[in-house]
Amino acid sequence: MTEHVVDTADTQAVQPPTPQPDPWQRLRHPPFTVKNLLSDLLAITSVLGLAWKFDLITPYLYLFLAAYALMTGYWFWRFRRVAGKDQVHLVRALARNGRRLVAVLYTLVGLYTLLRFHQAAERAAIMIGWGVLGWLIIRPLVTEGARTEKLMMRSFTIGSSILVAWTIASLAYDPVSFWISPRQNRAPNPTLFEEREQLRQAEAPDVTIAVALSGGGYRAAAIHTGVLKALEAHRIPIHYLSTVSGGSIIGSYYAMGHTPQDFAELLSRKKPGLPNDLFHLWNLLGALVVPGRSDSDTYARHFAHHYFGDTRLNQIKTPTLLVNVTDYVSGEREVFSSDPASGTADVRLADAVAASGAFPGAFEPKQVGDRHYMDGGVVENLGLEGLRKFLLSDREPAKPDILIVSDASKGDKDVDPGGKQFRFQLLKEASSASYQALHLHLYRIYTDTSYHPENEHSLVQPYFQHHSHIFGIIGSHHDYLFVFVLNGTSLAERRHMERRGEEAQAKGFLPEDGSVINRHTAATVANIATLSELTRTQVIQGVWVGETIATKYAGAIRCTLQHLRRAKLEKHTIDPEKVRTDCGTDPLM
Repeated sequence: MTEHVVDTADTQAVQPPTPQPDPWQRLRHPPFTVKNLLSDLLAITSVLGLAWKFDLITPYLYLFLAAYALMTGYWFWRFRRVAGKDQVHLVRALARNGRRLVAVLYTLVGLYTLLRFHQAAERAAIMIGWGVLGWLIIRPLVTEGARTEKLMMRSFTIGSSILVAWTIASLAYDPVSFWISPRQNRAPNPTLFEEREQLRQAEAPDVTIAVALSGGGYRAAAIHTGVLKALEAHRIPIHYLSTVSGGSIIGSYYAMGHTPQDFAELLSRKKPGLPNDLFHLWNLLGALVVPGRSDSDTYARHFAHHYFGDTRLNQIKTPTLLVNVTDYVSGEREVFSSDPASGTADVRLADAVAASGAFPGAFEPKQVGDRHYMDGGVVENLGLEGLRKFLLSDREPAKPDILIVSDASKGDKDVDPGGKQFRFQLLKEASSASYQALHLHLYRIYTDTSYHPENEHSLVQPYFQHHSHIFGIIGSHHDYLFVFVLNGTSLAERRHMERRGEEAQAKGFLPEDGSVINRHTAATVANIATLSELTRTQVIQGVWVGETIATKYAGAIRCTLQHLRRAKLEKHTIDPEKVRTDCGTDPLM
């Protein structure tokens, strides 16, 4: 039998070649699917939820999310229009752009980090470390190849959508900002200066009254608005107005010659919209990577735009304004004063208020001149130390006879001591505890240990303290400072505020707004977050709290004022116990 021999060379010649896997074959499947579209819409919903949680729902955010949704729809439509090799080419083109975008963002993050270090050795170490990190981690991610094409493509579609939406929102926001953000007269009012001077001459020509407005964001600003409104209604003139943080907003606006009613209307109309300015593309990028610019500069421009314009402290006449700030380097209390001899009277009001409210962590220190300043509440949040520093200056201004402290600090705890807490929440509460301890110490000094914010039986006001205990001097005709503490959100005043709330609700207070005032209003206002901008209802409630607590003590303030006028006119020493007996308020009224 003949053996059949197969020529292997001929066999190999006729066999078809083994197909090689196409590295781009997986890109022929739709790279942008309905699943991607739904994930982007879910991300938009999540952003809205977080914005609502942190009170960041603003027109600017709506513009941004609407533009982002349109961009997401555009990419979905763009990929549906192409198929096969055209789709592969599109993915590869977008992937190349994605690599460029990742490189730009990585460079910007490195620049942001580099600018936060100031020593040459530190900067050199950051540059070397950042370069090594990019080579080891970022470079493999952006290396060209099928494995990373879809990742880079999605990076570009998402990143470009964010940048385009951000740009559209920034460009669209500016033309409509006149409608979105409230505006008011931003120039000083000389007519009101004259009226206040006439009131001072008529009611207290020889008695000096100082008012301190505490910090506490717009919550404090609304409460202080009510306090100033009540003092004006009872014809109580103000000579010195010492302000901190949120108190500096209303205090400075009032000192410009505007009424508390003007400010309340300004806040009630629409929210000021600070997040819109902070998240604006040009402002945020400038604050992050441009040397010499910070978010506190945006803060100052916001105040100039909405409240103060280019007004300077030397344009303020009555009362003398004292804006409390903290020196960033030394940590000491500093004061921007409208007193012409203070050396700070040429400072722009918007810059002073921004420095007074530059809360650490939320804002960078504000540069004014060649120095940097941060929130005045870092030292103390009542404005008393700034007032004391001004009064003890070489200029020797007239010492106050009456001191009215409007305390709108947040006193109630938000933390359940038995539960788990976020670290930043615990840090915030630790800071709040330090504030409260310092405030109690100051109250012990200024009220001779008589006042405590949690003891309603300590509310027989006025309190009094010897001038020498506070200022180290003796007055010419008398040597006592009479002190009133107005704190409508404190536990000590809770019963009084609940009764007044029930009365206001029964009378139909502002019926067009519904039942916005009730027995729980003071507690509601006390729990408004310090960094929140207020709704119209919250403004009404805050102003009511301030006006109600100031009205409670207005009669005692007027009575004390008359006793002091009589003592100075007759040139006899005043008896503080008699003043307290004649003028003192019932703590449970």
